[in-house]
Amino acid sequence: MTQKDLYNQRLLKEANERSLQFTTRRHFLKESAMGLGALAMGSLIGLIITVLVIVAFFKMRSSLVQYYNTATKAKKGPYQTREERP
Repeated sequence: MTQKDLYNQRLLKEANERSLQFTTRRHFLKESAMGLGALAMGSLIGLIITVLVIVAFFKMRSSLVQYYNTATKAKKGPYQTREERP
């Protein structure tokens, strides 16, 4: 083989690698558009669920604290002290 043939062969190989690289990128973006969208949607839904769980926890906590405060202040019977008994 001559130098010119080797050069042409190397050029052809490089051009094929470049075209393969571009088609691979194109196919990746085309095929993964749904995958990337689903990934973003899943991330967003996960964030929303996390916020809802935190809000529910704090609502439950505040209602438990309120219940505890009212339960401890409630009367234990008709009389508060021994002096009030007949």
